[in-house]
Amino acid sequence: MIKQSQIDASIIIPTLGRLDKVIQLSNHLISLNPAPREIIIVFQEIDEYHNFLKVNKFPIIKPIFISTKSAVSARNAGLRSAQGEYLVFLDDDCKPIKSDWLDRITFQLKNPKISLVTGSVFGWGGVSGKIPFFNRSFLLLPIILEPIGNPEASRSGYCHTVAGGNFAAKKNQLDLVGGFNEIFTSPSLYEEIELSLRIKQRLKVKVWYEASAGVFHDQQLTGGMRNLNQLPATNYVISQRKQLYKTLYKSRAEISIRIISYYIFRGVVKLYKHIFSAILK
Repeated sequence: MIKQSQIDASIIIPTLGRLDKVIQLSNHLISLNPAPREIIIVFQEIDEYHNFLKVNKFPIIKPIFISTKSAVSARNAGLRSAQGEYLVFLDDDCKPIKSDWLDRITFQLKNPKISLVTGSVFGWGGVSGKIPFFNRSFLLLPIILEPIGNPEASRSGYCHTVAGGNFAAKKNQLDLVGGFNEIFTSPSLYEEIELSLRIKQRLKVKVWYEASAGVFHDQQLTGGMRNLNQLPATNYVISQRKQLYKTLYKSRAEISIRIISYYIFRGVVKLYKHIFSAILK
């Protein structure tokens, strides 16, 4: 039964190696107004799961455990467990800025033409394709599908992809397309892009960027599937990029063109960085 002060939404939070952080986040989410139907925290470490059970005092918070250490698998586990009409995916190091964040991140889902809504992300250091002076967010460069824009943009509107740590979807539509593609291994890099394009192609719907549904990304040095001091190697990034193209497209020629274009793009970016560094010296 959904109360008047609730939204029929399930918040899903994958977590690994950040027990203190996820406890703080869960306490913060309790104050959301309107409140969600449930908050599902997907643990990937058994000791953290048991320790959370000891301190959790809120029936609305439902911790579950999976043995696979994968953010993609954790999101799918949350999808299978969720009871809400809407699903809101939140990273364990992302904290909603406004108390009515849940209303803001789900409101546009009432539009039948919109299937995914992503919110702004503040404090996101080192994100690829970030253009601070640009007032659009989560766009994709043609052919190579490289995300560009300003995750703190103040202008709402249609975009190309979601930010994996702050977005909402309709549960029935995610179920229809099979959820996240678990072919993307850990650390996962492009599963949200693949999901966004797949759901747009299959259901002929759109993605909306809601600037007012912001979170603060408290980028952590430890925990999760990535370590800021041990970023994924170039070969791994390229292998995941190839997987993205192979998953979305069937033509070998089209896949090859996209891969070659991506290599050229990386080369241009690398050259630009060298030139810019030389100028600053």
